[in-house]
Order: sequence, then structure tokens, then C-alpha cells
Amino acid sequence: MTGSSRKLAITSEFGVIAKVPPSEAVQAAPAASDISEATRLAAIAHAEYASRRRRDRLFNADLFAEPAWDMLLDLFVQRHKQRPVSIHSLCIAAAVPTTTAFRWIGKLEARGLICRRPCPHDNRVVHVTLSESGLEMMERYLRGQLGAVTATTGPSVSFS
Repeated sequence: MTGSSRKLAITSEFGVIAKVPPSEAVQAAPAASDISEATRLAAIAHAEYASRRRRDRLFNADLFAEPAWDMLLDLFVQRHKQRPVSIHSLCIAAAVPTTTAFRWIGKLEARGLICRRPCPHDNRVVHVTLSESGLEMMERYLRGQLGAVTATTGPSVSFS
């Protein structure tokens, strides 16, 4: 899958959102009570990622580059869909040059937010997943977007 088709695939898969600000809302589908919390959280992560790509199309993409956040959002969504994410795919999702993406992958791993694992079927491929800590922090943030908890509770991670 090419970089642009990967970005399109990432931004076109969810159409369900629970409670988000009107400016970020995606077309609603079933009632929120009919959707699992995990699906709602994944939909919010997807909507946030899609909003960032929409913003990149309007403004110069490097003006707002936050590759670490793009990677965390993508890893959360792909985890929900039970899809493995290769380092190459994660670099594309970050929407920055590969060298920059690799640098941020290293920072995320050093902070304990992601884990790298060899692909069981191809020794040339390395898969990336959210660590337990990374998953917990993403869920806390996304629940805050739902209004279920505040996004500021619990430990924070800084990138210096």
C-alpha cells in the first residue's frame, strides 16, 4: 500500500463517534448504547487522526507535525481492528519523513509507550504495538474525549 493510499485507508474506516466536539464530529451511526466502549474509543482516535489529515490538506503539513501523536492514534485504532502494524506502516501513518518517524519511534519506545516485536512470519518485518502503559494512557485520554473521565488524571509522559 502506498503512503497516500495508507493515509486514505486510515482516514476512511470509521463512521461512528460518540460524544465529541461538534467541530470534530463524524457522521453518527448506531446509538452510542449499541456500541462497545472499545469501538467508541477507537472511533474517537480515528476521528482525531482524520481531523489531523484534513488539517494537513488545508495548511502546510509541517506546520502542525506531531508524529508521536499520529503514531499513537494509529496504533490504537489498528489494535482495535486487530491489525498488525509494521514499522514501515507506522512511518507512513506519522505523515513525516521516515528518518523523523524512526526518531519518534525510538522516543516512544524509550518512554515505554510502544513495543517492537519481530513478525512471526517474516524476519525482515518488525511490528509495533502499544505497550500496556501506552494503551492505558490512550484509553484515559480517549475516555476524557467521551467525557467519562478527565484526561489529566494519572501520570504524564514528557518528551524533552
